[in-house]
Amino acid sequence: MRGALSCLMSVGASLVLAAALPSSAQEAKKDWQTYTYADDGFAIDLPSAPEISTDRPSGQIRSSRQYQVDVGVGSYVISAARYAPDARLEQWNDASMVELANAMKGKCRIRDGRPGTFAGALSYEMVLDQCPDGAVMKVRMYVVGEWVYQVLAVGPAGVDARPETQKFHDSFRLVPLNEPAAEQDQAEVRRKKGSSREARGTRAERRASSHRSKRSGHARSSKRRR
Repeated sequence: MRGALSCLMSVGASLVLAAALPSSAQEAKKDWQTYTYADDGFAIDLPSAPEISTDRPSGQIRSSRQYQVDVGVGSYVISAARYAPDARLEQWNDASMVELANAMKGKCRIRDGRPGTFAGALSYEMVLDQCPDGAVMKVRMYVVGEWVYQVLAVGPAGVDARPETQKFHDSFRLVPLNEPAAEQDQAEVRRKKGSSREARGTRAERRASSHRSKRSGHARSSKRRR
């Protein structure tokens, strides 16, 4: 559990720093709509399609992607990281979430931090303010099975109280996970290899049985001749 927490602290801190950078993008004009990402097991409502960046797997992290929409001087950010089973995220508790929150805050102040549950799993919500660059962030974090999700609304003072921020956070939901084709292919390869080994074993046993029968027949024939 300690190893997974260290990885999450590093990822969380870099995510906050990246999200807090001011954006020069214009305020999105499109109507909000639902975007579904079954490869990462979630759906969320956004004012426009997010930019997606993928981090290289490392340590106990099997996959890590970030989704970001810039709106004026703020951003909506979702991070989805999948961990290996030996990270033992099922052992996490409220204290673990508080520890992660304290690591994520950097030089900001945590306000209104509170643990909770989401879809039967751990969650934690907080506001980060008094940051060196003046940014304010409303953050929700979820630990669901092997997954850790971080959902952030970043902007100037007051962003945490905006209706759009509440809409953004409340729209996050889990969807059936679309397992990568590579994993499915590997499972099929393993199944075929198992079937092939079983077939080879059966053929070998048949040949051995045939050889034993022939030797037995030769032995009986030799005795009769004598």
